[in-house]
Amino acid sequence: MTEVLVWWKGLAKELELDIETLDEQQEDSNRL
Repeated sequence: MTEVLVWWKGLAKELELDIETLDEQQEDSNRL
């Protein structure tokens, strides 16, 4: 169970990074 929590936390961190980069890309395209 602990391994799953560690894996899930790591996955959530990766998703947060992906969301941040998506937001930045959208802002860049809005500037154009």
